[in-house]
Amino acid sequence: MSCAKGQTLAFFCLAWVAAGLLFVFPSPVQAGEEYSFKVEEFEKKSFEWGGYAELKWEHMNLNQGSAFEILNLAGKSKSTLDRLSGTLQIDGSYLNGITSLNWTLQASGQQDDLDWYDRADIFEAYASLKPTPQFTVSLGKKSYKWGKGYAWNPVGFLNRPKDLNDPEEALEGYITFELDLVKSFAGELQTLALTTVILPVWDEINDDFGQINNVNLAVKLYLLYKDTDIDLICY
Repeated sequence: MSCAKGQTLAFFCLAWVAAGLLFVFPSPVQAGEEYSFKVEEFEKKSFEWGGYAELKWEHMNLNQGSAFEILNLAGKSKSTLDRLSGTLQIDGSYLNGITSLNWTLQASGQQDDLDWYDRADIFEAYASLKPTPQFTVSLGKKSYKWGKGYAWNPVGFLNRPKDLNDPEEALEGYITFELDLVKSFAGELQTLALTTVILPVWDEINDDFGQINNVNLAVKLYLLYKDTDIDLICY
C-alpha cells in the first residue's frame, strides 16, 4: 500500500513500538517445549560461494512487418535472427564473528546478427553486523524482493522490475541502510520480523530510483500467524 510521509512515519513508529514490546516481554514457553539440537549441525561456514555459467544459442523466425521488426530492426528487414549469449554469475559470503560480507557479481555478453552487447555489474555488495540472533544491521548495495507476486509485485517499492522472460533471474540492488528485527514465539503468532530500509537518492547514488537529493523510508512488518504469512508494507 502507498502512504503519505506522515502516515509512513506513524506506521514506522507503531511498528517499532509493537516490536519492542514483543521483544521485551518473553513468550510463554514451557520447559517441556524446549528443543534440543547439535550446534555443529547448524553452524554456518565462514566462507561460502557459488554461482553459475550459462551459454545459450537462439534461432528466431521473425514475423516481417510486425511491431517488433519495425521498432528493433528498422531498415534491416530480416526473416530470421541468430543470437549467442553467455552469462557468468558469482555470489558468496564471508562470516567473521558478528560481521558478514555478501556479494553477487554478474557479467554477460550477447552477439547476434545485428550487434554485440556486453555488461558487468555488481548486483549486491553489502556488510552486515549481527550482535544478537534477533538484530541485524546492513549497509551497502542490496537487492530486495518484497511482495508475493511471481512476475510483478504491486508492493515491490524497492524491487527492480523483473525480466518477464526469466522472473527468477538475479536483479541489481540499491545502496541502502537496513535494520532488521526477528523474534520467534511458541503461540499462535510464531514469527515477527520488522525490516526498516533507508534508501538515499543522490548524484550517482541510486539516481535511477526517484527524485534526486531525497531520502526514502520503507518499512515491512512480517507476521507468521497460525501458519499464515502476513506482510504489512509502508513506503
